[in-house]
Amino acid sequence: MEIVPRGTSLLWQNQWRLNSEGGYDLVQVPSPPIGMNVMAVGEWRIRLNGYLEEALEEKFLGFPAACIREEDSCVERDFLVPIFEYHNQTGAGKAKILVHQCLKLVVLTYIMTHSLTLVEDTKAEVYQRLRNPPPVAFGRHTCPRWLNRQIKFLLSALHYELLRDILHLMQEALRLSNSKPMWAALFASMVVLATTTESQQVAVRCKETLDKQEGTIAEWDRTAMEAIKEMDKQFMFLRNLFHQKYRTHQKKGFNPLLNFDNRNRLDTASQSLATKAADIVESYRPFLIARENLEAPETARQPQTARLVARFLLLFNPPEYQHSHQPAEPDSMEQ
Repeated sequence: MEIVPRGTSLLWQNQWRLNSEGGYDLVQVPSPPIGMNVMAVGEWRIRLNGYLEEALEEKFLGFPAACIREEDSCVERDFLVPIFEYHNQTGAGKAKILVHQCLKLVVLTYIMTHSLTLVEDTKAEVYQRLRNPPPVAFGRHTCPRWLNRQIKFLLSALHYELLRDILHLMQEALRLSNSKPMWAALFASMVVLATTTESQQVAVRCKETLDKQEGTIAEWDRTAMEAIKEMDKQFMFLRNLFHQKYRTHQKKGFNPLLNFDNRNRLDTASQSLATKAADIVESYRPFLIARENLEAPETARQPQTARLVARFLLLFNPPEYQHSHQPAEPDSMEQ
């Protein structure tokens, strides 16, 4: 429905646009003043969860190649297909539930960290039906700003519930006296958490740049760098828990990526994931080593991804490939 905003902020949208020099500029473009009718949050969560289930069941196989195109996200992209294959091949149980929730988190995070735009062949009709259309016709990637805010608010509630469920399932698995049957599911979960955490960090940096442009940065209760470092800290806590549990970095530890005897003790689906994961790590080893020691980015345009996944994956390899991020004794983390 069409809304009547109190000011002009919802009538314009700042977007990154590629310039002639190969860089990006922030450009102000018109935004349709439209939004959703009021609906109970619980009902929307049910609908959105149904959409995620449908996307996972019918469309996920093509998701990585279609939606993760950035060069510095190549490792995460290549991991998602074998993780999805493991999800489909493993039997019913907590391992499947955990990976199922993680794959839903991948799709949900992608939606949350991108602006939703009008379908190109509908924007002319939307413009014509507005009672108070903007003076400039809608261009490419037209984003209804108020509608985006409404949807992102609803998605954030679902994201919180989904992440809480994942952390609870991981905690249960890590407390098992024999957690080897859950190794593949926990490994997949760590790769997904690295991927989604860094996607959120990119979004935080972009949001910071936009809010500085619009003069609303004073409303933030902490800086983007503080938020990113806190995300790093929480992920590293989980990483340390995983590697301490399986003693990955020790000769007598459980390391199916490197130890074939360990790998053969897994079920068929887990063996397949371990084999493919070992191949991916080996093929991207120089890239991962370069990314491992990168600190949190200072600006939105700096390389931001593959830092956390590198810090997790390189600990499966011999000591000569391990740098300054050895697993420490886990500290506490608030969930």
